[in-house]
Amino acid sequence: MLIWTRARKSNHPLADDEAAKELLAQLAGIDSLAALQRLCELVDGLKAARGIGTARLYDIVDLVDRTGRPHYRSASQEFLNHRHRLTRYQENRIWVTAGEYVTQLAEAYQWWLAQFLSGKRGPAEGQAQFTRAIGRAIRLQAAALKWDYLRYTSHFGKWAELYRLHYLAEVRGRAHEKVLLYRGGRGSTPESEFMQALLLAAASPAALLPEQIDAAERTIAALGEHLSLSNYERARQPYFFDPASGAPPMRELTGIRPPLTARRFGAGRAEKELRELARMAQKGTLQRGELGLQALSNDMLEATLQHLLRYWCELPPDRKHVRQRRASSVVVVHGFDQVATHVGNMLTQQPAKSAQEFWIVENVADGGVGAVVKRPSGAWVKVGALVAFRYADAAIWNAGIVRHLNEDDDHTVGAGVQLVAQGGVAISVRSVAPRADIPASGALCVWLASAGCKANEMQLLMPVSLYSPASAMEATLYDRRYVLTPVRLLASGEDYEIALFRLRPQD
Repeated sequence: MLIWTRARKSNHPLADDEAAKELLAQLAGIDSLAALQRLCELVDGLKAARGIGTARLYDIVDLVDRTGRPHYRSASQEFLNHRHRLTRYQENRIWVTAGEYVTQLAEAYQWWLAQFLSGKRGPAEGQAQFTRAIGRAIRLQAAALKWDYLRYTSHFGKWAELYRLHYLAEVRGRAHEKVLLYRGGRGSTPESEFMQALLLAAASPAALLPEQIDAAERTIAALGEHLSLSNYERARQPYFFDPASGAPPMRELTGIRPPLTARRFGAGRAEKELRELARMAQKGTLQRGELGLQALSNDMLEATLQHLLRYWCELPPDRKHVRQRRASSVVVVHGFDQVATHVGNMLTQQPAKSAQEFWIVENVADGGVGAVVKRPSGAWVKVGALVAFRYADAAIWNAGIVRHLNEDDDHTVGAGVQLVAQGGVAISVRSVAPRADIPASGALCVWLASAGCKANEMQLLMPVSLYSPASAMEATLYDRRYVLTPVRLLASGEDYEIALFRLRPQD
C-alpha cells in the first residue's frame, strides 16, 4: 500500500504537461482579471499537491508565469492609464487581483526553492534554474510592494521575505550571478533586483502619484545594472535595512544609530546615470518609450526624476517648519469648484452644496498639517488632491494639496497636507488674446494669499488647462485692470493648476 501511495500520480490539474498546456491555453481569450484569479487558484493548489517532482514543479510555475504575464500587464495598464475613469469598485478589483497574483506567484517560486534545497532535487538542469527562481521571486515580491504603494497601504508586500531571498542568494554565492529572468528582457542579478526594491522604497513612494510610482519603478529598473550593495563611502549610503527584522528600509537620522545587524545602501554608480536622465528630461530629449513610459507626459517624468534625485543623491532636506502636536478638528472640502468657492469667499454669492468632511489634525506646522481621516470619509483622497480646510474656531478657509498618504488600516488614513494659502480672493480672469476655452465673461480663479510673492506678483488657483506659458491674462482688481504675465506653473492636479503671474497695470 505504501509503495502504491508513493507511485500514484498527482491529481493537480497542471501535473500533466499536455493537460496543463491545454488548460492554460483556454485562459488566453478570457478577461484578464478572471484569468489571473484562476491562475491564483491553480498556484495556491500546488502547495498541497503531492506527487509532483521538483523539475516538474518548476515547469508548472514557469508555465503559469508565462501565461499570466500578458494578463498582468493588461491589468496594470488599466489601473495606471485609465484609473481616472474607473469606479472605486473597479479600481479595488484590479488592485486586489493583481496584488494577490504576484504574491501567490512569488510564494510558488519560494516553494520550489524550498523543495530544491530540501534535497528533493531533480535533474542537473535544476541547478541552472536556481538563480533564475531567486531573481523572479525577488522581482515578484517587489511588485507586491509596488501594489501597496499604489494604494498607500501595506497589505501584500513582505520585507522579511525579500531579506530572506537575498540572504539565500548571498550564502549560495548567486547574488551577483547574471541571468536572463524572462525572454525578451535584460540580464539581471538577484542583488540588482533586491536593490531596485530597496531604492523604490527609499524614494518615499507615499509622496508620489500612482503614475509617478510606476515611472520611478521603470526608471530604477533601467538603472539596474548600476545598482550594487558594494561598499561605497558612508556619505553615499544614507539608507539602511535590517535583515534581522521585517521592517522596511530607512534613512539614517542624526543621533540615531541603525541596529548592529543593519546594512547600508545608496544609489552608488546609478547616481551619475540618473542625473543624465534628469538632464535629458529637462531638455526634452529623453525618449520615454525606452523606459516604457510613452503615456506619461515629459513634465510628469521630469518631476519624478527630480524627486528621485532629491531622495537618493542629496543630503536629506532639513524640515523648514517645526511641527507641533495639536489635536483639533477641521472641516474639509475637495475639488476645484468647492475649493475656489470656499477659499475665494464666494459662499454668499454662489451658495453650493458642499460635501464637507471632518478630519482630525494631529500635528501642525507653518507649511502644512498632518491629519487622520476616518472611513468612510476620504474615499476620494489621493496624492495631489486639492483641498480646502477650516478650523472650527476660524473663519478663513485654507487651500492645501495632499502630499503624503499612509493607510494605517482599513478604517484610518494618515494624510500630509501642504498649506498653499491662508485664504484668497475670487477673481474673473480673461485671456488677452481670444481663446475658445475661456468664456467672454472670464474664468473663475482665486488670487491666493501668499507671503512669498513679491509686490508685483500673484499666485492664481485656476481650472485645469487654463494656464499657458505663452498666453497673457487680464483681470480687474479693485476697479483697476491688470495684465497678468505668466512666470511659471507651481503645481497642478486632475482639476486645478496653481501658477505664478507678474502684474502690470493696464494703460
